[in-house]
Amino acid sequence: MFFVLIYITRRYTNPLIEISKRISEVGIKEIKIEKHHERTDEIGVLSRAISDVSIQIINTKELEKRICEAELFESVRRSLGEAVHKFKDLINVIHEFAILAQTKVTNEFAKNALSQITNASEKAMHLAREILTVTGVRKYEIEPLELNSLILSMKTKIESVLADSIKVVFEISEKPLPVKLDIKAFDEVIMNLILNSKDAMTEGGILTVKTKKAYYLDKHYAVLSISDTGTGMDEETKKRIFEPFFTTKGAKGTGLGLSIVYKIVKDHEGFIEVDSIPNKGTTFNLYFPLQQV
Repeated sequence: MFFVLIYITRRYTNPLIEISKRISEVGIKEIKIEKHHERTDEIGVLSRAISDVSIQIINTKELEKRICEAELFESVRRSLGEAVHKFKDLINVIHEFAILAQTKVTNEFAKNALSQITNASEKAMHLAREILTVTGVRKYEIEPLELNSLILSMKTKIESVLADSIKVVFEISEKPLPVKLDIKAFDEVIMNLILNSKDAMTEGGILTVKTKKAYYLDKHYAVLSISDTGTGMDEETKKRIFEPFFTTKGAKGTGLGLSIVYKIVKDHEGFIEVDSIPNKGTTFNLYFPLQQV
């Protein structure tokens, strides 16, 4: 009888005491009682069940946290959009009066001052429009287009904004890539990415614009890739590049260019993949749903 009690204590009572001591940690961290996890009896079942429950609770808390953050961001986005819209209206009034005043004054100092006010207000309105693009609901004029033809039609424009030290290579798919896009919004996407690559290649390099067809998660996509041989990005920077107002350019950048790119592509039911290696270069892969001809 004595040995039976010892066996029961070692086999069941002690493990139950150990498990009970860990129950208070449920919901705080993932619990895995290694000593009993592989057992095939009731103790093993209980150990694994507690581990599974602890993981589910942690995942639920993380999901709740993300939902709260998303709701907070949405609230901030709306408030910022409303404030910027009012700011834009005020700047527009200043801009219009400055233009009107320029036609009335003869003093050179006053003319110069009004010219600076006009230029500054135009920059402020442009910035306001960029912020509204990121924070507001944008209306698009969607039309059926062919991606390869669209890129080739922009070839001269792309080459004109780049320095002579940057070589441009176009690798256009031979297969037609029918898509539905807002052509003005698409132009913003392309030029923001081209200028971003330009800034990354201050000492020159190669810019590659490539189109292809891809199959991803049971869907066909037209893919536009823009690659450069510039400075590249580390993982921490890559994680944040689409955040509004995040910039590595200091006072020279607004931190809105890539946020605008992200929002426009998302609004077109597409998505973006980014590959980057520090001191090697960066590739942006833009996926747009391929349309049936």
